[in-house]
Amino acid sequence: MGRRYLDSPRLSDAAANQRAEDDVVPAAVRVARTVESDEQQARRREMLLKWTFRLDPEAVEAVRETVIALTIRHRFRSDESDRSLYKQTMPYAVWCHRYLGRFDPDIDLVDHVLVDRIPKVWPQHAESSRATRMASLRRLRRGPQPAAGRRRRPQKAFDQRGLQDLYRGAENAGKYKNAAHVLLGLSAGAGLNSAEIVRARGDWFSEEHGLPCLYVPNEDGEFRVVPLEARTAARLRPLAKERPDERLFRPTARAYSSLISDTNLLILRQTELWRPFTVPRARHTWISRLLSMSIPFTTVCAMAGIKPGNSLPSDLVGDLDTPSTEDVFKAFKTAHRHTGALR
Repeated sequence: MGRRYLDSPRLSDAAANQRAEDDVVPAAVRVARTVESDEQQARRREMLLKWTFRLDPEAVEAVRETVIALTIRHRFRSDESDRSLYKQTMPYAVWCHRYLGRFDPDIDLVDHVLVDRIPKVWPQHAESSRATRMASLRRLRRGPQPAAGRRRRPQKAFDQRGLQDLYRGAENAGKYKNAAHVLLGLSAGAGLNSAEIVRARGDWFSEEHGLPCLYVPNEDGEFRVVPLEARTAARLRPLAKERPDERLFRPTARAYSSLISDTNLLILRQTELWRPFTVPRARHTWISRLLSMSIPFTTVCAMAGIKPGNSLPSDLVGDLDTPSTEDVFKAFKTAHRHTGALR
């Protein structure tokens, strides 16, 4: 797997944005904002479908729905704004499909990939024109920005009973049982965020120092290590052996950008026990459990991919049980037992 990093340097803007979106949600604050109806979304989609390109028709058809979905998830400004973003993206998506066999936003829209490919996609364009396309593709990747003035708070972790209900729900998920267990294992058992879950592959799994673990890469190719508990390892180990070069979570599914939300809907049709599940809540359950254990704080942050400036750990502490005076003394004595520091 090459060189691995536990304390990786600064993440790219895209990774930081994804972590921020995954770890916090808007609080219940009254803010005047426009929520698009299904009819408005359908009108925007219909307008973009009518646009024609002088590009390979087969490639255009293959990537069209993905590009439209990425475009209309942004807050509506004008038809021209939608068309501009759509027109800037389609040639790049078609190039990826023709030369790479697919257009995968989570891979093909990261910064270092764009810097390398944009001159190949638009070789005759001036540098200023390429910069404009780079800005559009970055905007496409980052998605809609939160409205100004919205206070944000983390999604509350599940308590033990809530987590057990989710595992029972996974058992009752019928033909989606395996998908539910993998989704639950990668989020509540390994602390991965949404972007990492849909990218997780069999070759992320490893056995190190007598423990099963995942080596989770960021967009710069650096890794953080996540040791796994027995239940999560038992679910992921056989899958990793079967599909080392494939995704662990629903490898045959096509709707990459909406894979988790689509799966949640399918599981909900099988069992109501799954209704409380979200990836952020499951991930926060994993982080909260680590914070309540005798694991150094910096190690918890390294395992979770939490960097300086992130308020998530302190926010989650508010949901943890406050230790008693006896617990404080016991933990302090245990930590110093082998150092002799108290003598």
